[in-house]
This record gives sequence, structure tokens and C-alpha cells, in this order.
Amino acid sequence: MANTSKKILFALFFVASLSTFPGCGVWNNFTTYFNLYYNTSTLFDEAESAIQKDQRDIFSRTEANVPSTAAASLNKVIEKCSNILQFNSESSFVDEALFMLGKSFYYQKNYLKALRKFQELLVKQSESEYVPETELWIAKTYFQLKNYPAADKLLLQVIEKSTADGNDDLFVKAAIVQVKFEITAEKYPDAIKSLKSIVKISDDGEINAQAKYQEGELHVLLEEKEEAAKAFAEVSDYSPSFEIELDAKINYGKIIRSLGKEDEALELFLNLLSKDKNSTSFDLLNFETGYTYLLKKNYDGALAYFAVVDTGFANSTAAGQARFEMGYIYEKIYFNYDSASIFYMKAQTAPSTEEYTPLIKNKALVFTKYQKLNGEQLDNLQKLKYVTDSTLFTKDSLEFFIADSLAKIVSNDEQTEKAQQQNPQQGRTRTFGASKSTETTSAGGKKTPPLKAPVRPNISEDSVKVLLVKTKIELGNLFYTELDRPDSAFYYYSDLIENYDLQSQKPQVLYALANYYLSRDSTKADSLLNFVYDNYQHESIVNAAAEILKKPKIDFQYDPAKKLYREAEVMMQKDEIKSSLKKFIAISEAYPVSEYAAKSLLAGGYLLEEKLKLPDSAAVVYDSLVSKYPKTIYAQKISPKLQTYKKEKDRIRMVIEDSLKKIEVAKLKKRTEDSLKIVAENLKKKTEDSLKLELQKKTVKSEDSVKTIEAPSPT
Repeated sequence: MANTSKKILFALFFVASLSTFPGCGVWNNFTTYFNLYYNTSTLFDEAESAIQKDQRDIFSRTEANVPSTAAASLNKVIEKCSNILQFNSESSFVDEALFMLGKSFYYQKNYLKALRKFQELLVKQSESEYVPETELWIAKTYFQLKNYPAADKLLLQVIEKSTADGNDDLFVKAAIVQVKFEITAEKYPDAIKSLKSIVKISDDGEINAQAKYQEGELHVLLEEKEEAAKAFAEVSDYSPSFEIELDAKINYGKIIRSLGKEDEALELFLNLLSKDKNSTSFDLLNFETGYTYLLKKNYDGALAYFAVVDTGFANSTAAGQARFEMGYIYEKIYFNYDSASIFYMKAQTAPSTEEYTPLIKNKALVFTKYQKLNGEQLDNLQKLKYVTDSTLFTKDSLEFFIADSLAKIVSNDEQTEKAQQQNPQQGRTRTFGASKSTETTSAGGKKTPPLKAPVRPNISEDSVKVLLVKTKIELGNLFYTELDRPDSAFYYYSDLIENYDLQSQKPQVLYALANYYLSRDSTKADSLLNFVYDNYQHESIVNAAAEILKKPKIDFQYDPAKKLYREAEVMMQKDEIKSSLKKFIAISEAYPVSEYAAKSLLAGGYLLEEKLKLPDSAAVVYDSLVSKYPKTIYAQKISPKLQTYKKEKDRIRMVIEDSLKKIEVAKLKKRTEDSLKIVAENLKKKTEDSLKLELQKKTVKSEDSVKTIEAPSPT
């Protein structure tokens, strides 16, 4: 922003005009300038410079984060510009205050506020010199708000106006934004045209260098290698930064290498490596040099440069790539799967590129599987030796005991020697058995793994062989499908056929062998495939063989109950109810595992319920359906109805039982009352008889007493 020149010009103009035009307007501009505008403008220029310094890639589609010092300055600029607009709205600095406000909000990524301030400038200060550039900033704001149609339309207008006005600086700025838009929209050919127009108009060597570099990258995306190489080579014709120039040379080397110029590329990479000023990119240069040697089939040379990256730049992006390529060499060239596995696993621990990350992940998974299966195979082979030869376990146990004891002695001696070196006055002592680990350190400083004690198998020979067969099949499949080593797969498959009782796994192994022979011996392949087709028609693998042989496939979904069900349905439609019912019930009994078993029971229940009006019989069939096939849709459909029926039956039963109970209670009550009545009558009669007897006794006694009184006394 040309604020500095404006400040100087204004100061000179003010000195001259103060004496000539001693009006209030001049004085107002003067006080605004010295009290507020000058400080605000200076503060904004410093903040914008810091932001642009961080935004090195002018074609980046994302705005850089604002440095903390610049962020604080922007807040002050917003405050001061707001004061200018509020208290000095008549000064000539309103347009620039609005412009600085809009840009400050833009840098803060507050795009809606920025848009409002830019639009306010266009409306209120339509004659301002900032109008053309403000339109560009509005287009940039639309771009950040993802209003691409509005951004594109306004950008074209700015480009047309700047071209007509001969405003090259504005044209270049607008064209840079246009390139960003076209790349975002994946309009790469249009972006290349825009980049070429920038180089044609601009006289800024650094901008032109970045434009050429961006053009090269777009040609790479379009797989236009010759044009990409040319663009990267032309970067140095302008004024690139050190980083842009070095990256352009590295990319140029990669492109010409892909065009078959491997020697020229190697010479370029070695030349760049020889210069200390390029040390910040030594990780990438060593990788590209190693990769070039790899393409030239100089595998030792490739490994040497990859090793430099692996050890010297362990946390760099190139480290992940280098370790992957080292794994590739050990896998594909030297067939050393243990070493390949180590480097594929190490590649996961370093960052990598989008291209390499999925490759590394896939290889790590494959070789993790390989290590697991190979370890299981070795373990099971050892178990097989022990279960077939018990003396071997005894021999190995003895050897382990001797080796373990010696390792402990060596370890204790080393510890004692180390202790004496640290404390020379201490006497030499041995502590046999003090070290529980048998891990030792070799002369080269590398630790050897601890000795592993033999373990006696606790399973039978047949069980060990079953495990071994499973592991060998999986290893064969791994070599054939994922490691692309058909010869190794053939070894495992042949070993299984010749030396093991495969039982259920045999058709899969025979089919795998047939696939191996397909491109080598078609006669053998056809023979094996026909054997599988003729002898294993109950196995799903038979249809894979049928596909190759062009023979009819076996329908594993065939269900004889299906035909019978259709016949029963026809009978039902003809109102042959009893015959249809009999057939539905027969299907469920003859084919209980068929999907038509449950369906047949539902149909049978329906006939009993609706056609024959036998609800109790229907309920029995429905109950059988729900109990045998509870998870089928047929059971779930009829279950609520069946439950309602059962509840109603229970209710009726309970009503009947209650009625019977009441009758029994009434009968019992009647019997009780009758019994009580009889007892009462008997008791009454007994009481009356007893009273009569008692009365009679009293009467007799009274008469006797009277007779006694009336009798004369003797004289």
C-alpha cells in the first residue's frame, strides 16, 4: 500500500496550502492526519507487512494465520479507524479508513464485516482512488465466503477494467486471485493461461518465478510432463526465492527422470547434494538420489542413500518414503521378507506424503500378517518334531540350559567388570543367577534376543497338523494374492497336497494350484479344475471352477420345499382345502430347516382357522410355528394373534373354574347347614330327653320323701 508516499505528499501539500487556504477543512485534515491517521496508517502498514511475510505462497487458497503481534496491531487499527469515521467523518481520510477497516477484518477472517466495509466504501466514496482495488478485495471476500459465482463475475470486471486502464499492478493482483479460483474449481488449463498472463504483464521477478513454479505443478497434475519440465526450468529465469528455486530444480529432476533421462536427473541431484547451502533439503535430495539409483537398478546405491535418510533424517517426510523403498528392495529384489518387514514397519513411524501413506499402511498390514503366519508355522513345526520325537525335546532342553547358564555367566562378568571400572577399589565378585534375562550385547553394540526355552506340546500330533495345515494354506494364499510370489505359493500348496491329510481344505488347495497352472500349463489347470468340479459339488469353490471351465454352476440355493409349497398354493387356490392343508403340514415336517417350513405352518394354520373353522387346531399349528421359528417374519406376524387367543382361552377357563368353585362352595354350604341342623335337632332331642328323665327322677324322689313323712313312727 502506497501510504508512505501519500504521507510525504500530504505533508508537503499541507505546508503550502496552510498559508494559502487557511480554512477549517484544511485544519481538520491536518489535525486528523497528525493526531490519528498517521499513527493508524503506520500501524496498519507494519501489520500487513508481517502478514504478507508469512504468506510466502501467493497462490495458496487458504489465508495464512495472522502473527500475534500483527493481530494486536489490527485490533488497534480497527479501533482507530472507527474513531476516524465517528469523529472525523468530514476529513479526506474516510475512504482509506474504510479500506483499512475492510482489510483488517479480512485478515482477521471476519469476512462478513470486511464485505460490509468494502461495500460501504463503494457507496459513500464512489470517487475514491481506492474503488478499483476495493472491488478486487470484495471479489477476494466472496471467494473466502465460497460465493464463487459472484467472485468470478467481479474478478472478470476488475481484470477488464485494469487492462483498459493500463493498471498492470491491479491486473496482476486480480489474476493471482483468478488463478486461486480456477485451481479450486479444478479448471487447470484456465489457471495455466492466467499464470502465463501474469508473467507476460508483471515486471516483478519474484511473482513471475512463483507463477512459473505454479504452472509446473499444474502441468504435473495434467500429466503434461514436457510442459512441466519446461516451466520448472524457467523458474530460474526470474528472481525466485532460494526455496522456490531449489524446489523447482528438484521437481525438474523428478520430471526428466520420469521421461527416461535418469542419468541427467542423477547428475542434477548429486550436484545439489554437493552444495551445503541446500542442506535444508538434504533429506529429500538423498531420497530422490536413492530413488534414481533404484530406477537404474543399482540397488546397493539406492539402499545407501535411503539409509542416509532413514538414520540422518528419521522424523522427516522423506524418511517414511525411504523406508518404504528399502522395504520394497528387500521384498522384491532380495526376497528378504524379515528385513522388508522391518522397514515397512519403520515407515509407519515417520510422516509421509499422500502418495506413500496408503502404500505404507497396506504393506505394513501384509507383512504383519506374514510375520504372524510365519511365526505360527515355525512354532507348529517345532511342536510336530517334539510330539513325534520325545528325545528331541530332552536334547533341546539340555542345550538351552547350558546356553542359558553360559549367557548368565557372561552377563554377570560384564556387570562385574563394569562395576570395577566405575569403582576400582571394589573387589571382584560374581553373582551367579542374579540376571534373570539372557539377553546379551554383541561387540557391535546390538542386543541379541534372549534365548527361548523349549516348550513341550500339550496337544496331540493330529491337532498340531491341523494347525499347521491352516497356517500353510494362509501363507500360500498370502504369497499368491498379496505378495505376488506364485512360486512360493506353489511350494506351500504342493507341500500340503503331498504331505498332509487336508480333508475339507483339499478343494480350496486344488483350486489354488489350478490357478497357478493357468498361465503355465493349461492341461494341468483344466485337469485340476475338472477334478474339483466333479468331486466337490457340495463346496462353494466348485462354482469358481465352473466359471473358468464354462460349465453350469451349482445352485446352492436350491430348495425342494419350494416346489412343494407352490403345489400346495395351487391346491389352496382351487379350494382343495384338505389336500392343501395336508401338503403344507408335510412340508414343515419333511424340510424343517427350509425357509418354507415356517411359511407352510402359517398357511396351514390359516386354512384351519379361516376355511375349516377349527380355531383350536389352528392355534396348535400357530403355536408350533412360534416355538420352532420364533425369529421368522411369519412367527412375528401371527404371535400377537396367538397370544390374544391364548389369553381368551385362559379367561374362559378361569370363568368356568370360578363357576365350578362357586357350585362346590354352595354344595358344601348346603351340606354343612344340613349337618348342623341334624346335629342341632339331635342335641335338642337329647337335651329334652335328658330334662324329662331328670324331671322324672326328681318326681320319684319327691314322692318317696312324702311317703317317708306320712309313715307312723313305731311305738
